[in-house]
Amino acid sequence: MSGPHIPAYGTPDPYPTVDAYEAACAALEAHRQRADAAEAKLRDAMRIIGDLVDPDDCWLDHHGGCQAHGYLSLEPGEICPHQEAKELLEAVAEGAT
Repeated sequence: MSGPHIPAYGTPDPYPTVDAYEAACAALEAHRQRADAAEAKLRDAMRIIGDLVDPDDCWLDHHGGCQAHGYLSLEPGEICPHQEAKELLEAVAEGAT
């Protein structure tokens, strides 16, 4: 994309040219298409996560491991990936309303 149009008398034209406007519109449309495609992929990923996550609650043993989902070696402060997925799905659902 070129810079501002400079007329023969040497000062920049304060108004964008038609070419600059059309280039900006094309860039905006390309960005919109990429964003729409990314959003569709995100919707698919969230649907798949929802299908894969176990609806049962976690059951933590005395070491903090999740017996219900087989994550027995969770470190202190870690949570079961199933619980993380449920929280993510809930946060996305709340943000979509």
